[in-house]
Amino acid sequence: MSAIRNALRTGASDGLLPIFINPRSGKFVLSDVRLGSRGDSYYEYLAKQWLITNRTEDVYRDMYDRAMSGIKKNLVKQSTSSNPPLLYTAEVVPRFVQGRQGPGTRTRLAPEIAHFRMPHEENASFEDWYIKQPPIDAETKKAAAALIDARNILRPETVESLFIAYHLSGDPIYREWGWKIFESFVLHARVKQSGAFANVVDVMGSGPDGRAELEDRMETFWLAETLKRDPQ
Repeated sequence: MSAIRNALRTGASDGLLPIFINPRSGKFVLSDVRLGSRGDSYYEYLAKQWLITNRTEDVYRDMYDRAMSGIKKNLVKQSTSSNPPLLYTAEVVPRFVQGRQGPGTRTRLAPEIAHFRMPHEENASFEDWYIKQPPIDAETKKAAAALIDARNILRPETVESLFIAYHLSGDPIYREWGWKIFESFVLHARVKQSGAFANVVDVMGSGPDGRAELEDRMETFWLAETLKRDPQ
């Protein structure tokens, strides 16, 4: 416990931690602070660790509260600018924070990384979260390269957020959304004539048979985490 407290004193800023640590000194290295890959598990498990200890180790609850305040203070921004419009980039991992899904893709599966804009308050919809068409270059008037990682590697964060939202609110809509995602996994990610599932190469497109192209790879967290939450 003293090591944890010392790490927080030396590395945390508003409850947020860099993603790299020196294995020799145990001190944090100046690096990105991110809710995506290589940083997500720290924030995700703070509250869980507090609950696992039967709410007796308040240091984890304090760390969680500080981190959530730090996220709100430093990472959540609202733009008042419309000229030029601002684009925001999100990885699929931080969906444990967002707890929402943008089903505007052809496969109804979320991409690894997508550009999105905040929905307009007066006309909010799921489709507003995703900009599916590449931006137009102002000089050439042609579509610029789309900056997006369109893979879906069967991550659990979206369905886990829906699972938690359902149990907190009791609203059945979260179960319905989770089931729709599961149905999309079955349709697009299941390997033909097999019980296995594989990573989807491009959620924005599909082949002549209506199914997405697959990688020859299945992540371990598909079995360990995604399926544990999704069919609920």
